[in-house]
Formats: sequence, structure tokens, C-alpha cells
Amino acid sequence: MVFHSSTVVLLVAAFLALAQSQEVLDLNPLQWSIVNKNSSIKLNSTLPAYPVELLRANGVIKDTQYRYGELESRWVALDTWTFSTSFDVPHAVFSKTQILLVLDGIDTFASVTLNGHELGKLDNYHREFTFPVKNLLNLGSNTINLVIYPAIPEVLKRKTEYPYHIPTVTQLGNVDAYNFARKPAYDFGWDWGMGLAASGIYGGIKLIAFDSAVLKNWHMYQTFSGDTFTLHVEAQLLVPPGGDTGVLYFTLPELGSSLRVKVELNASDLNTYIKQDIQVKAKDVDLWWPVGLGNQTLYNMTVTYVPWQQVLGALDSATFSVGSASDHPAAKSLEAARLNPAGAGAKDLTSSVTKRIGFRVVELVRKPLPEAVEMLLGNGGWHSANKIAAGTRPCFNGSACQAQCGQWGWVNGTKWEFISKPVKGDPEDSFYTGANSQPELCADTQTLVN
Repeated sequence: MVFHSSTVVLLVAAFLALAQSQEVLDLNPLQWSIVNKNSSIKLNSTLPAYPVELLRANGVIKDTQYRYGELESRWVALDTWTFSTSFDVPHAVFSKTQILLVLDGIDTFASVTLNGHELGKLDNYHREFTFPVKNLLNLGSNTINLVIYPAIPEVLKRKTEYPYHIPTVTQLGNVDAYNFARKPAYDFGWDWGMGLAASGIYGGIKLIAFDSAVLKNWHMYQTFSGDTFTLHVEAQLLVPPGGDTGVLYFTLPELGSSLRVKVELNASDLNTYIKQDIQVKAKDVDLWWPVGLGNQTLYNMTVTYVPWQQVLGALDSATFSVGSASDHPAAKSLEAARLNPAGAGAKDLTSSVTKRIGFRVVELVRKPLPEAVEMLLGNGGWHSANKIAAGTRPCFNGSACQAQCGQWGWVNGTKWEFISKPVKGDPEDSFYTGANSQPELCADTQTLVN
């Protein structure tokens, strides 16, 4: 169901004013001890941190980018480094029913221990790891250790054990087994890049504590059919041990549009993903264009999760009702945050995520150049599935073909020259008018934008 009034948005604002849904304890600003395997080197730093950079900054190793610096510092990548720190857990965090340790940006092979209990082993530079730690934490002092192992011996071991030969390309002095680790391949050296294969932490470590489900993030892709964009949204929620019930609100404030969905969250799924399609009429939006071809119009889209008990509490409140929504102080202040998500009040919407999205239709034509040109331009133009809209702007003024471009825009002369240049040599080409060599374009050109 789609709502075009502000009532739903005001209700969301009032719901979120009732309670903070989560507590976050960031461990990055703490002082971390960083020690190598035989304890001969001891460093201290906040996070993010890499031993190779800390050693360079302290004059222990030379600039790794100068001459043979990457080889002279290779011993750093071959050592094992332990990151450790102590931290206090306040009652506001400890009292929550679910507490998660979130590790984001650990590079790459590591094990993590909390208060002497090993939580697990990590082996992926690109992903985030989450561990429930409620039963392992102390109210007060706690200790966390991350042991990060060298990547080079691990990938070489995996390569040796693999039953098939996997071809790779490498440079002198670098490592050719980069495809055996979920770690950036360039980190093992290629072309002009250094082969540091460094170990460290490039992201963040934190505790997230909550009683009801929390919206962690959402992602989206879009499709287009007829005159309508469909936004395919997937919301990621963190779920407490007892599960939860609530409402997801999807709002596009500039378009005055909101959609709400009641969701049941299972306790067995710590990370739960909810998919929802949202339809937007093309006539209601300005399209996003690459620079030089039009405006880069973006719209704020907010996804908000409200626990069901907050929904009921707001609706039953003696001081708040749907009829008095616009007069309620909480609604007024948070309506301002809705209209300006980056402004005052938005930071308090602890289970709400806002992103900016653009509307665009692009088609990738994966054919050999002669065939693609014939498909796009032959026989009087490319006939796409989208009908040409009346009153849209001509593709080329003065060309023999005076048809209009598709409703999504046009390709200007410079861009068209670039696209058509490889096939311009033959004067008999049917898509040239001959006398003035103007491209004869009689159809939708939306997909020529790259």
C-alpha cells in the first residue's frame, strides 16, 4: 500500500522518539597493543592500524615504495601480529538482551578471542563478521585479542594442496597465489603495485546491544517496465534472541510517498533479510544523467524499522493520536529530520538508514561491434521496447531524420561521434544521410549512455 500523505511519516517520527533501539560501544578509539610473534616488537595505536605502516612511521623500516622497500620489509608480512585491548562495558550495554561483537575490515587470516574464549577464525578481507557475546562479557572490564596470521604462507599452502593448476600472473619478487585468498589481489603485487601482503585492521570493531530488532542496512537495485520503475529493496535486520515483530517503513520524502510492511522476525536468524518492491512512476521523477548529458538528480530514500510494541504504544498514547500528529512536539521535530535527513534530529533515528538514489535505465549490449551497430542503428534506428514519448527533444537538429528521441533523453553530438566513429568509414552505411553525414537516429537512445 502506498501513502501520499504525511501521516505515516509523522507516525514513524513519533515512534522513533519513544525509545533508542540500540547501544553502540566503539572500540576503535581505544589504545590497542600490537605485538609480533616473539614479542620483540611492541606497538600502540588506535584503529585502523597496520604494523607495516606503524613501523615505517616509527623509522623501523624504510619507505616501502622506494626501490626495494617492499622486499626489504617482507619480514613484516611474514610475521604474526596480535592486536589486544581492554574495555569497560557499561550497564546500558550489558543490560540488553542481545550483544553482538562486530568485526569489519580484518585483513585477512585471524582468530578472535574475548575474555579467553575463542569466538572463531576469520579468512575474508571483504566481509564483516558478527558474533553473539552476551554470555561472555563482564559488567566492567573485558579483554579482546585478535591474532592476525601472515597471508603469504597461507596462500602458498593452499596452492600446494589444491589438486589443479590455477594460472596466475605475477611480477618479480611478488607472490603468485593471490587467487587462493579472499584478499585484494593487488596486495600480492601486480604491474606497478607493491607486493606487501600486509596484515592489519582497516575497518572497525564495536559492540552493538539491543532488545528489539535493529535495521542494520539496506540495499537496492531497480528495473523498468512500461512507465514504472520498480525498486527492489532488501533490508537487513539484526534480531534479538526472542525474535521480534515490527513494521518496516519505506519512504521517499521528495516524492511524498511511503510504504509500510509488518514483519515477523524469527529468533533463529540473527541476520534476517526482508525483500520489498516499491513502484515509482517515471513521470514523477527526474532521471539521473552522466556528467555532461544532464543533471545528476538524487532522491533521499529512508528505510525505518519500528518494533510492534512501539507502534501500539504510540497509537494508544493519551497524548498522541493520528488526528493530532501534526501538532505533537516529537512529530514536529522529527518531521524536520524527515525533510532533511542529514540535519538536526536525524542522528536519533537509531533504526533508520537513509541513502540517496537515482533513477536511470541502462541496457548493456554485449555483441560484436558490427552486430551491435546494426542492432542500434540499422534499418532506420534501434527499436527498443520503450515507446518514444511525444514532445521529447530531437536527437539531432538538421538531420534528415526528424524523429524524436526516447522519453529518457538524447545523446549529444560529441557523445554520438565517439560511439559511431569505429563504423563511420563506409559512405554506404544506411545510418548516415550522405550529404551532411548526420547520423540518422529514429529511436530511443537511452542505452547509448555509458
